[in-house]
Amino acid sequence: MIPSLPIYLAVGSAILITAPLSVLVSRPVTVIQWRYLGAAFAIFCVSCFFLILPFAFPLLTIGHTNWTGKAFSILATYTIILSRERNDPARTFVTFTQKEGAGRRSAVIILLLLLFAGLNSVLGVGNGRPPINWETLLFEATLPGIDEEAVYRAAFLGYILAAVGRKEAQHWWSTAGSVFTCAVLFGLVHALHFDPTLHMHFDATAFAFTGMVGAGLAILTLNSGSILLPVIAHNLTNCLGILL
Repeated sequence: MIPSLPIYLAVGSAILITAPLSVLVSRPVTVIQWRYLGAAFAIFCVSCFFLILPFAFPLLTIGHTNWTGKAFSILATYTIILSRERNDPARTFVTFTQKEGAGRRSAVIILLLLLFAGLNSVLGVGNGRPPINWETLLFEATLPGIDEEAVYRAAFLGYILAAVGRKEAQHWWSTAGSVFTCAVLFGLVHALHFDPTLHMHFDATAFAFTGMVGAGLAILTLNSGSILLPVIAHNLTNCLGILL
């Protein structure tokens, strides 16, 4: 059996669950709406392919964490996003520019995310997390946020919002549905696992925690208009979960 097969099955299962939800939220009618939905999952699949690559070819592995997979995913994801036209939904949030007047709300959202992560760690929700060492801390403080915020918030959330349509996007429930869909995919990726015998395991606690964090990061992205603060908040949340 291919060593990476269980991971591919987990990714495929997450897509099968999230795809109908994304259609329900966006209710696509036009060709461009369907293209936006396809683009959302296409970038997600590209990222997952490169993330899993070191598991399929162990010679690519560096250190004790997935440095290579994350680096490949970052390179591929940002290459795709930045190659798009400037008005493409995936590029909307890939900017250093912050929305005017959003600083205070963004600070509150980041604080709540950190408090939530700290509380979950103290209560023991993070059982099974990697051991504390300099490599793990350095990894969690850098690559995960850079990679995952581009995939889930810039590309996936950006395209789902675009698929909803400009008129409906003005309604709070359409935006909430897009955030929810993004959070569900983020949660499933962290909660669905297949063992070597290809039996599926679902960690409800991990799904709830990562799903809520994913929703918070999506809200932060919408509030700030950029993935810059979500990248920072993402990495801080990861590090806090390890240290506490």
